[in-house]
Amino acid sequence: MSIGDNAYWDGLDYTLPTQLPNGDPLPPDAFYHNYGMAFLASFDVASLHLDYCTGWGQGTALNAPDLQSAAYGLDYDGGHLWMVGGTHALALTNTDCPDPGGTGVHHTPANNGGMDDHAKCDGFILAFDPATYQLKYGTLLGGYNYDMLLDVAHDADHIYITGETRSNTHYTTDLDADRYFQPLNPNGSSRDAVIIALAKNMASPTLLWQTPFGGSNSERGWGIAANATELYLTGGTASSTWDTYPLKEFNPDDDLDFYQNIHFGGNAYSFLDYCQFEYGLDGSNGTPSTNPEPDQQPHDGFIASFDLQYQNTVGTAEPPAPAPHLVVNPLPVDGRWEVRFPGPGHWTVPAYHAGGQTVGSWHTSDTPLVVDLSARPQGLYLLVATTAAGARYTAKVVRP
Repeated sequence: MSIGDNAYWDGLDYTLPTQLPNGDPLPPDAFYHNYGMAFLASFDVASLHLDYCTGWGQGTALNAPDLQSAAYGLDYDGGHLWMVGGTHALALTNTDCPDPGGTGVHHTPANNGGMDDHAKCDGFILAFDPATYQLKYGTLLGGYNYDMLLDVAHDADHIYITGETRSNTHYTTDLDADRYFQPLNPNGSSRDAVIIALAKNMASPTLLWQTPFGGSNSERGWGIAANATELYLTGGTASSTWDTYPLKEFNPDDDLDFYQNIHFGGNAYSFLDYCQFEYGLDGSNGTPSTNPEPDQQPHDGFIASFDLQYQNTVGTAEPPAPAPHLVVNPLPVDGRWEVRFPGPGHWTVPAYHAGGQTVGSWHTSDTPLVVDLSARPQGLYLLVATTAAGARYTAKVVRP
């Protein structure tokens, strides 16, 4: 990402402390530790000069995988640079995690992760002044099992963070009745995505929202973004409708509202399988990383949005019932359906794929119609039936 004339990177550093430069004019400071750390670097874009580079995470020895830290998300809110990730570090102090004070601010340098495999990692949240690179706020956030924060974004008043948790004893407090909340799933051998919101106020970055998101199988929150009215979340899920996944169609009557409630199985899911951080900082005391989840668990992507202006007031009217849909009956051949119409007339029925392109069109007068998508790829398709008189009905079908 860029701020003015400078580009910023964060990530995971495996170099020796003496090989990690901290460029002029800023000398190394207390926020500069040892091996196996998260890092933050800044380059002057015009000159390609390295203005600043530092590590974070308090590694204590060469090749100490149980004390590694990794940074993933980076965002600039107009005043401060926010960095999120995960760490095994067990002896952080207020120098590593400054406390800005203020009512309702979450702050702890203590790692809640247990000493078992797959349990040592807590998420971290850091905020820097990009003019001086001074660390203004830092905290760990997580339960007994593994937690990792993967992306950060902002709007005018909030800092939003997403990631994942295998914990089942945290994120259990509903901080605001006007915001989405669900209990943690059992986890341990599965994960929930997480959503976190802080007040965008460095004098008091109050924790305002903290909830899991997902079904009884594994979820990972990969990306988060916000505007004045909506929060958007993307990620991966192994849960289907029957796995208590919180599916919700935005508007059943809007043809442009893409909605898929079928899990197609995706491809085998593996997160950076060349990296020791596979499945979330699982290495323990130098032992090989092992997989705490069912191997080759298939994932689909998910997209979710949340109304940031919602108010849970008594007497709020329910949305109107959706208009009637076409009656669609699957035929024995995959990709073929019989469509029955609600009344007489000459009906035109185009089919659209998820990108909005027409992939077929059929016509009939008063009789049932066979729609054939057997030659099309698997996925979700929209059927729109219209007459010259203006009648209009829709249906969504899944090509298995």
